[in-house]
Amino acid sequence: MSQRRYGAMVAYANILLKNLISFMYIPILLKFVGGNQYGLYQMTSSAVGMLSLLSLGMSASYVRFFWQAKRRDGDEGVGRINSAYLSFFLLISVVCLAAGGVLTNNVEILFQKNFSESEIETTKMLMVILSVNVAVTLLSSVFDSYIIANEKYLVEQLRVLFSTLLQPVFSIILLIGGGDIVAVATVQLLVTLIFIFWNMIYAVSRLKMKFKFTNIRNLVETGKNILPFSGVILINQIIDLVNNNFSTLLVGNMLGPMSVAVFAIANQLKGLFYQLTFTISRLYVSKVHQMISFDATDGDLTNLMIKIGRIQLYLLVSAFGLFVVLGQSFIEFWAGKDYGEAYWLVVLMMTSLLVPLSQNIGLEIQKAKNLHRFRIILMCFSTLFNLFASIIFIKKFGVLGAGMGFSISTVVVNVVVINIYNHKVVGLDMFKYWRKVSNVILGPGIAILLTVGFNCLFGGNSILKVMIDVILYGTLTLLIHWIFSCDENERKIITSSLNGLLNKAILRDKGVENCE
Repeated sequence: MSQRRYGAMVAYANILLKNLISFMYIPILLKFVGGNQYGLYQMTSSAVGMLSLLSLGMSASYVRFFWQAKRRDGDEGVGRINSAYLSFFLLISVVCLAAGGVLTNNVEILFQKNFSESEIETTKMLMVILSVNVAVTLLSSVFDSYIIANEKYLVEQLRVLFSTLLQPVFSIILLIGGGDIVAVATVQLLVTLIFIFWNMIYAVSRLKMKFKFTNIRNLVETGKNILPFSGVILINQIIDLVNNNFSTLLVGNMLGPMSVAVFAIANQLKGLFYQLTFTISRLYVSKVHQMISFDATDGDLTNLMIKIGRIQLYLLVSAFGLFVVLGQSFIEFWAGKDYGEAYWLVVLMMTSLLVPLSQNIGLEIQKAKNLHRFRIILMCFSTLFNLFASIIFIKKFGVLGAGMGFSISTVVVNVVVINIYNHKVVGLDMFKYWRKVSNVILGPGIAILLTVGFNCLFGGNSILKVMIDVILYGTLTLLIHWIFSCDENERKIITSSLNGLLNKAILRDKGVENCE
């Protein structure tokens, strides 16, 4: 079995595990530190997360230049690329620490309006710890990228798996011992430090990562080749950070830390849907750049996008449909009734993201073809609209307004305009894409309507009712997928996989009988 397949299996094990851990960890965190402290932590994370922009898009461009250097100059060329990237990330890690100091000294200016003195002091301590965490993460980027470029997805996902386990376990131990939200942030930093050494040791000792340091002039020349491409990616990262993080800062500034907690819970749940799709796309990043480096046709790229898009939609719309049916009850049980508005935020934002998230491999194709500048320009206008609209909507609708501007701009840009651009300019056959993937939405859509209709008829909110909803929705979705959505090849894959599992079970039972 390939690294990609193993990596995919572990990746989705990570998602399942992360969901289970979140289910247990976040209510514990809210119980020990309260909604205000949790809101402070999330808001500070959003503010400090902006420091990742100091990477100037370099980490996202590594795979492209890795393959170009390997094809042109072999291992020696890769060594020069590694040296240039490591030198750059060492420099920006230092700059990140300095920028974190500036943020820490100006917390009062940003949040004094809705924060108490003790909350300001807590925010300052969180700023320091999380700024160091970002600096360390940036330093690890070159090793992360090298592992991905070498398609060692299993190793990468195992690192994520252990990180997912360690952070909440250590945090809960400290919370039980009397720790606060600052202790939680400290644990996050320690786990990050552990795994930067994991990456470094594996990349250097197992993958034989080489560095070919030359004089400053050669480093500058290499940087000149990288930065124009990376600069465009940087703008994209700025846009994504503003869209994903700045709303949190607006909510904190305009409504206070408790509203931040509600918005953070919605973003936490939205992030799980992101993981469902980006996990698959991440496994194919190196393949896309490799294909284009070796002159793959637009037809080949379209077929790859269709293949990945169908898988992503199967997972995405099925999971979202289940959330639509059960999400309200889940949030009230999980986090508490004070956070019920998070359900409508998730529904609002995710409805606008269903199409873009199922097409995120298209962005990798744009990057690999160096055709992503138009999207960047477009997203700049989208982000400005999002910010101004969010300010207006938050004033009128409270925390729900934070998701409205985001949703409107997402639909216009990422659903309508980007599909046209991919077809007209990038060379992807989007008419073929939609012919091949649109039927995937059918199953969950019908299942949602029937399950909601069942709820309207019978009402109630008992555990038995929830179980019936899950069984009804799941059965309807699977049946409709099988009858109307799956193509012949997908049915063959599913059937052969099930037959393989059945045969293994039979052989295992026979082996047991023979032993007896």
